[in-house]
Amino acid sequence: MDLIIKGGTVVGPLTSYQADVGITDGQISRIDTEIEPGSVATIDASDKLVLPGGVDSLAWLGQSSSEDFASATIAAAAGGITTVVDCLYTGPGQSMLNTLEARCEEVRPLAHVDFSFHLAPTEWNENIRREVRELLERGFPSFIAHLSAMGLPGASVLPDGGLFDLMEEAAKFGGTVLVQGGNDSVASVIRTRMGRDGRDGYEHFPACLSPTLESEGLARASSLASLTSANAVAAGVSGAEALQALLSGRNRGVNLAAQTALHHLFPSLMPDDGPLLSVTPPRRTEQDSEHLWSALSAGDLEIVASHHRACSREQKMAGAAEIDKIVTGLPTLELVLPLLLSEGVRRGRMTPSRMVQVASTNPAMVMGLFPSKGILQVGSDADV
Repeated sequence: MDLIIKGGTVVGPLTSYQADVGITDGQISRIDTEIEPGSVATIDASDKLVLPGGVDSLAWLGQSSSEDFASATIAAAAGGITTVVDCLYTGPGQSMLNTLEARCEEVRPLAHVDFSFHLAPTEWNENIRREVRELLERGFPSFIAHLSAMGLPGASVLPDGGLFDLMEEAAKFGGTVLVQGGNDSVASVIRTRMGRDGRDGYEHFPACLSPTLESEGLARASSLASLTSANAVAAGVSGAEALQALLSGRNRGVNLAAQTALHHLFPSLMPDDGPLLSVTPPRRTEQDSEHLWSALSAGDLEIVASHHRACSREQKMAGAAEIDKIVTGLPTLELVLPLLLSEGVRRGRMTPSRMVQVASTNPAMVMGLFPSKGILQVGSDADV
């Protein structure tokens, strides 16, 4: 045994209990009411919660000159996130496999926490479709599709036929498809009309990604998931309308999990500061935030992710005057667990076990990482 964490409250997804945790070779080797330390190094966790490391199920790492993969994963570790799933776009004509191999080789020496990738095809063809099975066999079980790419540099929108084919192919081999809501075609029409009227600044960006367009996109994705028996996740759910689209799909038997972004839970903590706080989907109202908290408490919303994208001030301001050039995102990677603890647990909105569920256990399950990640039990990774 290499290390013992003594006297803490071990928090699981269902219950909490007092116990010592023994660690050997990076894995949990023993959990008991009393482990005699002998000469083994110990950490005194008296009066502390002992949590499984957070699993951040969606982030964009190294998106600005002010951040690279090393600094991003240091921020994750500082906030108790021990596994990050990064979004990896493939350019036109590129192979998802080749893009993945190159990125892994690039970032592996830089990473301070464990990581995986959502593959995000920016086009759909037979070659891309054939790569889905091999990616799953290599241990990368998840893909992401945007139904609107506004504000997301590098992203493209898969046509409905491509999304259907991706879902169907992923379903054959146990993969998962994340879908971020919207309707790019309708958004383009709205964007053109606003441009003709001289409404081109960041303040008009939310009209292109309204709650109704987000929920319409998620309802469409839900229907496609029902046709393919896919494991699907609605990513970045922003408020009441999107939640209603999800619940409607579930009532029809669709296997559709729901994930929200950290910034959609805390609008009051981020007063309007113009383009510097722009995100995709846009932040909604306080009432929408309360709907999200209620859904978290009721179990209708299963996952909280950071949706971290550390854009520089220069990037944000450079695109502020034109909707087509707006860059969205906030640096939130190290804030997930601290904010869920302070604004969720301490304010009585969730128990410590529910916090573990939404920030660790559930995302680990959906991403195919459980029980190595997402729980403290014998045999699991010692991400504590």
